[in-house]
Amino acid sequence: MLKFARENLRSAKILLCLGICFFSAATQAQPDPLQSFGTGFAVTDTGHVLTSYHVVTGARDIHVYMPERDSRHAATLIAYDERADFALLKIDVPTEPLRISDLSTVPVGIEVFSLGFPQPSIQGRSLKITSGILNSMEGWRGDKGSFQFSAPTQRGNSGGPVLTADGSVLGLIQGKLGLNVAPISRRPADIPQNVNFASNSQRISEFLASHAVPYQSQSIQPDLVPRAHEVYARAKSSVYAIEAVGGKGQAKGDGRRPELSTEVRLLLERLDREDQARLLGAIQFGFEGVVLAGREVLMLNKNITKEDPRSQWNAATRLIEDSEVAFASILSFAETKSHPQGFVYRSVMIIAGFDCETDRLSVVYREYKEHAFGGGRTQAKLIRSKKEAGQGQSRELRSEPLRKALRGDLCLVR
Repeated sequence: MLKFARENLRSAKILLCLGICFFSAATQAQPDPLQSFGTGFAVTDTGHVLTSYHVVTGARDIHVYMPERDSRHAATLIAYDERADFALLKIDVPTEPLRISDLSTVPVGIEVFSLGFPQPSIQGRSLKITSGILNSMEGWRGDKGSFQFSAPTQRGNSGGPVLTADGSVLGLIQGKLGLNVAPISRRPADIPQNVNFASNSQRISEFLASHAVPYQSQSIQPDLVPRAHEVYARAKSSVYAIEAVGGKGQAKGDGRRPELSTEVRLLLERLDREDQARLLGAIQFGFEGVVLAGREVLMLNKNITKEDPRSQWNAATRLIEDSEVAFASILSFAETKSHPQGFVYRSVMIIAGFDCETDRLSVVYREYKEHAFGGGRTQAKLIRSKKEAGQGQSRELRSEPLRKALRGDLCLVR
């Protein structure tokens, strides 16, 4: 295989883990329903789970993952409040409910705990706990239905509970101030630090009562000495990951984004806006099947043919043997690379043929691009000559994950 692919993908592993998203600004911008994930918690013992509405809005399928049972269950959205950002889900299994705090018994400054699933692609899929204090009874822009707290939250905590020392729910996490809201201070250097917001327990109680949900509440004990491991142990069976997948994209050319795989959604979490746009542009162009190898990303396009004279890659695909399946791929790097010929690049577009009988790969074309995911200017193009093509320069793949990916995406659809 191509030198850089052989060296950089030798230890590749296809990531099959839970993906979770969390909006980083306190303003409730509309999320992409195709990549919505979050945290939720049980409020009854009969399968009622509360989460954020923005996590599930527009979803075609919703699932609740229960890590303590290692089980995933289809969920139904039975009620929501878009303004309060609440969504009530129902699953057909027994649940262990958390009690809702009586807000009138809660003093400012009490220690609180946040539970959720932050950035699973980086931190793993286990339930996490963080601690802080209740900073204020007012939330974003003085909202009386929410509060500010300092327990760290990240992508993945949206919809999760804020708990008091006795394990009762003080609030449901809304979001946090990020770098994008720094200009509100009129001081560019005055960056918000650990400013988080949650809808308070009174608003939660009113929502549940309005939908006749038989929740349990309790007055808190402000003098109770908090022990994080005890709070975690009591709540871990009641806090779940929420997975929501939106409606399928329409045919190409209709202006809608195609359905995104779990691997793509996880990758989007890690990228800045420009690289997100480049990635989605590559997907619109037909590249998919993400394979991650450390900080490198390989995407495949199996929709090219050797017989199409209109193809921009026709000169290259004609060099592919009849026994091989033609495909294009983009190999992207997290950082800029330097080529011995004197140019720099962040991705390489490859045209190759794969022999499904021998697992051998024959690369016939390389195009080095300025930006990730095939974006920006072309820095150089290298194509094999007919003489080189006739000298049997195919190579056997050493990476088993890559072999499996190519077999699955290319060989089974011939």
